[in-house]
Amino acid sequence: MRGSRDGAADDVGQAERVAGLALDVPAELRERGEGEVDEDSRADRDQDLQRMKAEPVQRRMPHLNKVGRLHGDFDVLSAPSTKQQYFPEGELFRLVSNEFFVDAGAYDGDTISLFLALRGSNFARILALEPDPANFKKLTVNISRLPSEIQEKIEARNVAVGATPGQLRFADGKGVASSLSQSGPIEVVCSRLDDLLQDSHPTYIKLDVEGAELGAIQGTQRIISENQPVIAACVYHAQDHLWKIPAAINRVHPKYNLFLRSYMTECWETVCYAVPSKRVM
Repeated sequence: MRGSRDGAADDVGQAERVAGLALDVPAELRERGEGEVDEDSRADRDQDLQRMKAEPVQRRMPHLNKVGRLHGDFDVLSAPSTKQQYFPEGELFRLVSNEFFVDAGAYDGDTISLFLALRGSNFARILALEPDPANFKKLTVNISRLPSEIQEKIEARNVAVGATPGQLRFADGKGVASSLSQSGPIEVVCSRLDDLLQDSHPTYIKLDVEGAELGAIQGTQRIISENQPVIAACVYHAQDHLWKIPAAINRVHPKYNLFLRSYMTECWETVCYAVPSKRVM
């Protein structure tokens, strides 16, 4: 833990912070005290860090991220990446001229705008998926403002993605934070990417679906197995997604190269990149 400069009040505040960060950590870890602030846990952490120093960066980063969350010690983390989130040009992989980009959790098209700034009209296709009605309206308006040669390559669908098709409750009207929720006031259509992409061959799939990433991966197993697209999946919406999402991708296709990158301090905006060997830089 970071040393407290202001006494007991800071200790209480830091303890509350750690407890909040650990809410989604499996209960058996919390019961063993791995989220508590004491000398034993600090010693265990230090041993783990020493052990990990000899391992490649792409294997070390997920562990350091987990240590930071469990112990509230963010000093073990490297500085956030300065590369563009989802499009780390010059690192990990490069975009290709025939890119078929699937943007699951497209919001208002903000990520598509970044993609187009890099590729212009030099891509094959974009499929933009956004379940929130208000966000989807903004998305379609923004697409309509693009040049016609780009518009004709983009398809927008007002759907959520998950493991099984159907109607699901949804908490709408929260902007980027709108999400699937059993207590949500509306219902939205949920589809599997395997179904939406039937007879298609996506090359890059982005999953930023506010905690529904695991279900989305389960519903994309055929596409992953047959096409091995680059995958960028957010792993910060739930604590255990940090290890469950890479593991889920690995189970479907064990030969992916897995990388972890954080784009904000204290683990937020952390993305797991799964890159097939043919596209690794």
